[in-house]
Amino acid sequence: MAELADELNALVIFTTRGDIETPCGGSSIRIAGYTSHLEEFGVPYIFVAPVRPPYVSEQRFEPFLPDKWLYRKIYAFLSTGKLRTLRKPLQASIDRHPLIARLLRLTENRLLWAHQTGLIPMYLAVAHGRRYIYDVHGILRLQGEYFHHTSLMRKAGLLANVWLEKKFFHYASYVNAASLQMKQYIEAAFTVPADSIIVTPEGLLENHPGHRDPSTQSSLRAHFGIQQNDRVIFFAGDFKKIGGVHLLTEVFCRLALSMENLKLFLVGSGQMEQKVLKTIRKHRLSSRVIHLPRADYRELPALQQLSDLIVCPDLYNRYNEMVAHIKVFDSLAAQKPVLASRFPVLLDEFPELKECIRYFEASNSDDLERAIRDTLERPEKVRPLTVDELRVLTYRQRVKGVINEYRRRKIIHG
Repeated sequence: MAELADELNALVIFTTRGDIETPCGGSSIRIAGYTSHLEEFGVPYIFVAPVRPPYVSEQRFEPFLPDKWLYRKIYAFLSTGKLRTLRKPLQASIDRHPLIARLLRLTENRLLWAHQTGLIPMYLAVAHGRRYIYDVHGILRLQGEYFHHTSLMRKAGLLANVWLEKKFFHYASYVNAASLQMKQYIEAAFTVPADSIIVTPEGLLENHPGHRDPSTQSSLRAHFGIQQNDRVIFFAGDFKKIGGVHLLTEVFCRLALSMENLKLFLVGSGQMEQKVLKTIRKHRLSSRVIHLPRADYRELPALQQLSDLIVCPDLYNRYNEMVAHIKVFDSLAAQKPVLASRFPVLLDEFPELKECIRYFEASNSDDLERAIRDTLERPEKVRPLTVDELRVLTYRQRVKGVINEYRRRKIIHG
């Protein structure tokens, strides 16, 4: 359990069970990347969450297991606006909860860092004047696919979360945005002052670079039935609509007609999974598709090495326009030819790496097909990153830059 007495300048980091326990998820990777290097650059922290991830020591961990009634009371408190006759008894009831009482002592004179869910930090800000950084990984109002193919009750919950999202931005002292494009959007859509938004880009975990042990590769190729002359297209990520995995599958089915040794390796699951599998069965290509619904993040580098090229086929979408997704960083780390949808955010994120990514027009299956054909025929046109280029993209370098910016703006001291 975290100590209260020392390190008054410590960041208090809030996150959820889902963010930690989804090891391949973008949120969990971002949290691990930013948290793991804070102390190295002189920023102590206290990690408040339902479970302790392996990169957080017991001394830094504060368990927090709120019940649904506490969340409902906080939601009701925030919904009452300025009606003091309703707010006052709700606040008294919330503050008596032992978990909140503990957090009030823990957060006194400390800056909070809320990743994604800001409900508890927002309550502490509204009711008790605490300051918090809202660390943005996704913007719900732009990710409309979550509203499709779901129950009326679920849609109502999502709409409530969109309302909450607006509140998270409103009460935040500072906001972390993953790119300049996201910063500009948040400033306009949520009327957040530009000088309170800090660009905190995604990155690459230090221990990611590819697994190239020949014996491991040989056994994996045998396990998955990949022959020496097979050409393998690789995708790893969430099977959500805006991720474009269904577009990639359709392009693969067209290419497979003229390329008998072509295979598709898919890692992931989600919203579009059944559509993808149905397309594969329709074209009678199941024997040439390898699908792992899930894989440990630590296994990803070894799986990537089985491929001839890696595709990040994100569709045209307002949210995709403003985020360099973590799967692009992971793909570059494999030092294999990488194909990615052309978005200005990627061109800005990787200005020196134009020879390392083969771009194609987002949502354009013909352009994606051309890109795959060209890259398979002339893979040398897409060069792998050097070790030094990879090092620049690590979260260690990201954290160093962000902490320097925090100190320059006097958000943190020391």
